[in-house]
Amino acid sequence: MLYAKIMENYAIQPHCEAFFIIGMLFNCESAMDSIEDINTIFDAAQKKENADIIDECMNSILNNLQNIISQGASLSRFFWPSQAGEQKIHKKRAKYLREVFEVNENSPLKNRTLRNAIEHFDEKLDIYFQKPEVGFFLNKYIGPEPDRNGVKNHFFRAYFIDTATFEILGQKLKIEPLVEEIYSIYEKLEIFRKSERFKEQSI
Repeated sequence: MLYAKIMENYAIQPHCEAFFIIGMLFNCESAMDSIEDINTIFDAAQKKENADIIDECMNSILNNLQNIISQGASLSRFFWPSQAGEQKIHKKRAKYLREVFEVNENSPLKNRTLRNAIEHFDEKLDIYFQKPEVGFFLNKYIGPEPDRNGVKNHFFRAYFIDTATFEILGQKLKIEPLVEEIYSIYEKLEIFRKSERFKEQSI
């Protein structure tokens, strides 16, 4: 009973911290793989001065961008869970992780648009295409953001290179702040992974 009482005071039981680290590392590393793939494509296009490379790899770029957002949404739940949990266990864990990783309320990970765009994608498809809309419907697009004053463009998925903005079903997300936050969390996770405490828990 005494042991159980002591463990109640921990947001994450010390011997279980490694499992949270491993889970978050997966999200970060998957997002970073996508970032590397995107950079490789854009670098190749720039070196060869051939914009056709981007057109040829458009699906790959957009898929990788969507993966970055998806992994960001998964990371977000570690810091802002959707439910408090029994005896507020999820809420306590999230508060503890925000303090450890110095993630504040202004973090791009807290952006509900980020999470909803991915987690409720099927529902948003239903709603988006119920509206009577006119204009051009584009399945995919990469390039500068077009003028919105003329005939309306509807983007299923788009990346505007001049503002580093990803758009999906009318919702826009700035990619660079999200990427910076993911890298920041990854750097801290790497420190934890190399620590003796992590090695002891992973045996």
